[in-house]
Amino acid sequence: MGSIRALAISIVPAVLAIAVTTTMGADSMWPNYPKGSTIEIIPVQEWQRPIVTGDVIAFLPEQYRAVWIKRVAAVGGDKVQMKKGVLYVNDKPIDRKRLPNRDYIAAGKPKKGVACFSEQAQAGPFEVCEIAGETGYWDTTYVNTVPPDSYFVLGDNRDNSTDSRDDRVGFVDRKSVLGVVAKSTKA
Repeated sequence: MGSIRALAISIVPAVLAIAVTTTMGADSMWPNYPKGSTIEIIPVQEWQRPIVTGDVIAFLPEQYRAVWIKRVAAVGGDKVQMKKGVLYVNDKPIDRKRLPNRDYIAAGKPKKGVACFSEQAQAGPFEVCEIAGETGYWDTTYVNTVPPDSYFVLGDNRDNSTDSRDDRVGFVDRKSVLGVVAKSTKA
């Protein structure tokens, strides 16, 4: 099994030597990149600046065999914590403004009135939504310090995302980052 993993790691970076267009296979980045959206991934070696908070990255988690897409919430050296659904970086809440509620459909079941917010990061503003409001499973966490050369990533669909809040994913090592999402066409 280890040889298959090694083969996948050696092939994927070679494929991302040029920009790649692909389709989102999950809703963890809804509402910005809903399932079925077409996204363009720019290889990390071609990205013209350091990766900062708010950038959406494509990475290959060590324990999974698929490329994941998540938003960078904190970088190496930052202290990060979720408190009742609000992201805190270095003990300060991220700039966040309430937006109108949205309707969401998951597994064919509609959810009306989902709470959504605009959050501000170094890369610019973006929208996040919380299906469970402030009571989602990962809406309150311990304080974590991001290791050097690593990222803490979150899905924009905060209550429907497996991301750095989950020990199965944890911090994303810079070496596992394949590229940065440059643009998308929503489904």
